[in-house]
Amino acid sequence: MKNDTAAAIRDALTNILRRHSMDGITVKWICLEAGVSKQTFYNHYYGVGEVLEAICRDICAEAAGEGKAGEDGGTICRKILGAVCRHRDVLVHLYRSGGGRRSGPCSGGSAQPC
Repeated sequence: MKNDTAAAIRDALTNILRRHSMDGITVKWICLEAGVSKQTFYNHYYGVGEVLEAICRDICAEAAGEGKAGEDGGTICRKILGAVCRHRDVLVHLYRSGGGRRSGPCSGGSAQPC
């Protein structure tokens, strides 16, 4: 159940990011979208930034899992790009929220880069 709730929180932020940039997204907004209380949110995450890092790790894990041993580079690249394209709208909002700078949870500058 705990993993289901954490996944629901990540899904809620992902859904918000499909429609809005990061600017102004709050824990309260994520909780409303996920249908959880703030206390439940804080049982799983310290804040919005930690949820973002988890989302980035999920996207990176999906992309990394696309390639299989023995496949040629072109095939692996197409599969990785497919994973990135499936999450394009979220990634674009994250990128734009940083003002176009290489900063934020997916830039490699976070505590746990993806």
